[in-house]
Amino acid sequence: MRFYMCENNGITAVVTGPVYERIRDHIGSRNQAERDGKTFNEPYPTPIFTFGDIDKLRPVLTGTLDDMKELLEGHEVLDRGFYVPFSNYGGSLSALLNQVLTKDLTEIRFVTTLKEAMDAFNLAPTGNPVPA
Repeated sequence: MRFYMCENNGITAVVTGPVYERIRDHIGSRNQAERDGKTFNEPYPTPIFTFGDIDKLRPVLTGTLDDMKELLEGHEVLDRGFYVPFSNYGGSLSALLNQVLTKDLTEIRFVTTLKEAMDAFNLAPTGNPVPA
């Protein structure tokens, strides 16, 4: 399976091949709208899985960099340029939450669910309970 990644400010974003293709289409459509002088309001494609070792951002990230390495082991991974959610807040969850609550809700839609990650990385539950 092929994945694409992009790093910015200590956060690494990972997408599946199909999501990356939708990102490329999105960028092309946005650029065409700009050339035509038209408004472009289509949401950026998701899911985008985010990984980093910034403690304050852990609640919104998919996992740590070690988690990412484990999930991508054995897969083809290509570096590309695309939007990296949560990477422009200086490692501050409070700055991110302030942005979401007062100005712009779009960033919060990049929080991923466990099911999305399991589907993207072809993971299945083990049936073993997680120790408390």
